[in-house]
Amino acid sequence: MRSLHISYQHLARTDGSARFGFGPNPHALASLSGPIEVRLAAELPSQATFEVYVRPLSNVPATEAKALPSVIKSALSPCLIFSRNPRTLVQLVVQALSPSRGRGDGSGMVAAMINAATLAFLNAGSVPMQGIICAVAVGRRVGGELVVDPSGEEEEVEAAGCFAFFVTHNLSHQETAASCVHTS
Repeated sequence: MRSLHISYQHLARTDGSARFGFGPNPHALASLSGPIEVRLAAELPSQATFEVYVRPLSNVPATEAKALPSVIKSALSPCLIFSRNPRTLVQLVVQALSPSRGRGDGSGMVAAMINAATLAFLNAGSVPMQGIICAVAVGRRVGGELVVDPSGEEEEVEAAGCFAFFVTHNLSHQETAASCVHTS
């Protein structure tokens, strides 16, 4: 597994932001705004509205990138408590900071984006969380060997996926639990 790069970016006009990367690539930057005022049409009476936007490294989003906001939203939602901020908006923007190089790198970028988003929520502190989400890419080589965090420099993998886990600590039972919240 490559070294992890984590930094809290102090972006203007955001409540929280963070940069996350696996080794030299892939890297992602996430910024969080909220809870803020929501448009009347998007307002939910019992909880905050959660919007996710994904920006590619360059150009306009490709077809696969258009599905990323819903992937990130579904991976993060189990740990976020939106009921404490009804009738507000929580807006997350995730930016790819490196190009995709191979089959394993696409899953690595998704994992980097999910991890950067989690760190942005932790940095903001304005949205209550029940735990944290940690994501990792896993690839399978032709011989069946599993590779955690496959890089573009390693030999090509025949299959790759991203796994995100929700990690929480139950104070009443003094135990830590982890459950898988996303697989691709």
